[in-house]
Amino acid sequence: MKDEDYTKLLKQQNADIDEIIAKMRSQFKHLRSLYAYQLEEIEREFLADVLKLSLLLLMSVNIWNREKSRCIRIKMKLKR
Repeated sequence: MKDEDYTKLLKQQNADIDEIIAKMRSQFKHLRSLYAYQLEEIEREFLADVLKLSLLLLMSVNIWNREKSRCIRIKMKLKR
């Protein structure tokens, strides 16, 4: 009787372990996809910020160049 009980207990433990492993796999896959989604969101936000900063830089350079040209024109008028 004890051998049969022991065998039954081992089979139940094996089934429990298989169930735990299946749940762990499921959680791992879920977390992996969640992290991938979050990483994509971070990348999208980063690229949007880079684009905004690039546009601001271009605008600043454009303003700088206009001011530089204006200063050169004023300097040339003053030399006359």
